[in-house]
Amino acid sequence: MIPVGYMYKKVIEKPDWLKAEHVIDIYSVSGCISINFHEWIKYWRHNGYWLFNHPSDIHKLVKENFL
Repeated sequence: MIPVGYMYKKVIEKPDWLKAEHVIDIYSVSGCISINFHEWIKYWRHNGYWLFNHPSDIHKLVKENFL
């Protein structure tokens, strides 16, 4: 297995429009159900998969630009 990266996201309860009774929560790295933590793309700290190589890369980006 090759890790593709990390992204901070919230686990979201299954939306009412999703007709899948067996689903309880959504664990997603996309922005269609769980919104992104910020407009991070313009900082170009992500890898070729549009994720971060390590959680510390996200912490550093937030600390330098958003706090």
